[in-house]
Amino acid sequence: MMKKLSVLLLLCCLALLPLTGCQSGGQDTDQEAQQSAASPLAQLPETRVSVILIEGMEETVALQKALHEDFYALYYDPESLIYAPGEVLEDGSFTDAFLSVYDDETTEAPTTITVSYTPDITPEDWAASVENTQWAPLRATHDSTFGGTWQATESTELLSETAFQYWDGTNLFVQNSCYTAPFRDGCLAIAISYPNTTEYAEGWGVRLGAAVHTLVLAAE
Repeated sequence: MMKKLSVLLLLCCLALLPLTGCQSGGQDTDQEAQQSAASPLAQLPETRVSVILIEGMEETVALQKALHEDFYALYYDPESLIYAPGEVLEDGSFTDAFLSVYDDETTEAPTTITVSYTPDITPEDWAASVENTQWAPLRATHDSTFGGTWQATESTELLSETAFQYWDGTNLFVQNSCYTAPFRDGCLAIAISYPNTTEYAEGWGVRLGAAVHTLVLAAE
């Protein structure tokens, strides 16, 4: 009788082994799925070091990650720029800004990077829609009646392994440039602006351009 009980217990144990293994494997699979579901942008390091060339001299800069969840990450110098995320509107559009720490309300030609997303519009239509607004780079700071549109170059530039179209709107007072690309059935636009002087171009122009080229886009 005892032998029969022992055999039955052994068979029960053997029958449960595959089930136990399946349950363990299921838990591991769930954990892997949760890890893979985490935003790749959030997994990027919070800081990084960049070497940029300022007036022929190498300068090592410690950069901070700015993260707009599910859209982009960009690394900037927190000693020179302030990250000011904008409100996400009901249609999903937003405008984030990186502002010079040296600018104030008296600054006529601010130093900025702006990152914006507008749904349901092409880059070309977006550029046309911002004519005679605060986005229009051909508008001189000393004459608010002077408006214009960005002029697109025929070439594209790769940012975050994505082809961005380049728009130039520099005038006598401000260096203005913008990168646009179709993104999630809309337009992602990154604009750089700073005073149009050689000193600013060799300093801020290099710094802002280097920051823009750290852009990492989320998967669509």
